[in-house]
Amino acid sequence: LKAAVAVTPRMVQQTIAALRALGVAFVVAPYEADAQLVFEVESGRCAAALTEDGDLLALQCPLTIFKLVIGIQK
Repeated sequence: LKAAVAVTPRMVQQTIAALRALGVAFVVAPYEADAQLVFEVESGRCAAALTEDGDLLALQCPLTIFKLVIGIQK
């Protein structure tokens, strides 16, 4: 089993502040974001959806990137 991380309200606030400071467009999904991600890709507002699980397959997301890793894994 993988360890889980609890996301605190402070972490969310800091992330939103950092995104705004960088001028990054974002959407806050209050619950599960899967349906929102599919809508964003289908409407052309996003090029692809990035996920760690297969939930977007069930929603038939047009372009999904699974388990993206940036950099070199050892």
